[in-house]
Amino acid sequence: MHHVRREQRLAVRIAVVLGVVVVAIAAPLILSSSLRLRLGYALDLVPGDEATRLYEADHRIELVVVREEVPVELSLAIERFTARYIADRRGGTVVLHDIAGGQPLDLPLATYDFIAGSDDGKALLFRDSAAPSDRVGAVVVFPAEGTVRPLPAGDSEPPLPGDWETDVTLRAVGCDGVSPRQTWIACVVHGEGFSRYWLGDWQVQIRRFGRSGDWTALYRGLGPDPIVGWTPDEQHLLIQTEGGIFRLEVPAP
Repeated sequence: MHHVRREQRLAVRIAVVLGVVVVAIAAPLILSSSLRLRLGYALDLVPGDEATRLYEADHRIELVVVREEVPVELSLAIERFTARYIADRRGGTVVLHDIAGGQPLDLPLATYDFIAGSDDGKALLFRDSAAPSDRVGAVVVFPAEGTVRPLPAGDSEPPLPGDWETDVTLRAVGCDGVSPRQTWIACVVHGEGFSRYWLGDWQVQIRRFGRSGDWTALYRGLGPDPIVGWTPDEQHLLIQTEGGIFRLEVPAP
């Protein structure tokens, strides 16, 4: 009988130790969303581990996406999302690096805190609301020409048709991110059916524009929804997350 009790105590101790080990392993996974996502990458359970990081997280670096509204006969208009610039404010000035490979543009601003765009995607407004009234506080960039037009001191928007009061970085892509040549459409989703993701908060996925069928998942991420834009040649999708700016490979159509 004494021998049986000793084996029972040993079994209880082993069970307790195993329980502690399980809790020690499971607790961080339950509490840490970033740890869960890293595990998902490592086990190839979610997409994104092969994404190329172009820039580390820095509030002075921003992906600038041009939104172009395109009318469609007998249907609702579509919106093309083209990634045009990487805006760099790290040196006390503003430099726009052309994603298509054009010459960088130096803006006559010390910084900016607002970007808006014309309806046709041909003009971008960069505005520094803290600029002194006697200095240039806003400029208009024309991506197709690669030119910059400063607005007169005190002016805050150009005499062009567009929504000059809504920051383009605050307008989410949703499931309406059409590529420049209307080959693809990008979508940001937050779960499957009525359930939220356990590995990550959102997922970027794409499919052929105008066709039904399955979506191709490209990236699973954390935090606020990303800024999303297609490269002009449609070979990559660029996203800016709380972890930086990433380049995602697009499969051949």
